[in-house]
Amino acid sequence: FDPGRQHSIPYQWGSTSFSVNRDVYEGDINSLSILFDPPEELSGTINVLDSQGEVMALASIYLGIPQCTTDRDQLRTLDEILQSARQHWASFGSDIAKDVLVSGDAAVGMIYNGCSAKAREEGANVEYSFPDEGYVVWMDNVVLLNEAPNRANAIRFMDFLLEPENIAQGTNSAQYAAGIEGAAEV
Repeated sequence: FDPGRQHSIPYQWGSTSFSVNRDVYEGDINSLSILFDPPEELSGTINVLDSQGEVMALASIYLGIPQCTTDRDQLRTLDEILQSARQHWASFGSDIAKDVLVSGDAAVGMIYNGCSAKAREEGANVEYSFPDEGYVVWMDNVVLLNEAPNRANAIRFMDFLLEPENIAQGTNSAQYAAGIEGAAEV
């Protein structure tokens, strides 16, 4: 999106998968089937992000189909798995993803890895899964808009964020990785 990074810098990156409360479920969590075809004891205890893109991406990964398919048969299969899985889901919420795991209102939560780490910090006995089928990896960037006012200050701020000790303050707090070399050591 920005060849040569002329107008953007990396900010933080992470993954989207799911976490399971290990006080509730001790079984294998290495498959996206936990979300889309869960064991009986987890049915009705799953919070799913209210981000259709990530829900559909994880379902596509689970099914082994391209995430941007135009094949009608693959799209029907994707729809079928989502329609079937929703009976097992208790709630939809990105803003509550961490909180429902911490409170125990959900035993499974589709979640971002940093939010899962925060849930553990708050005492939830959750384990984040890196499913065998795969998971979503994402990266946030800071972008300088072409028509941005205060361009000089925006560039100073971006330069500030490129310093490992500065970017580490934000990413360490959020529990995500920084895209800046040296930040992991801070």
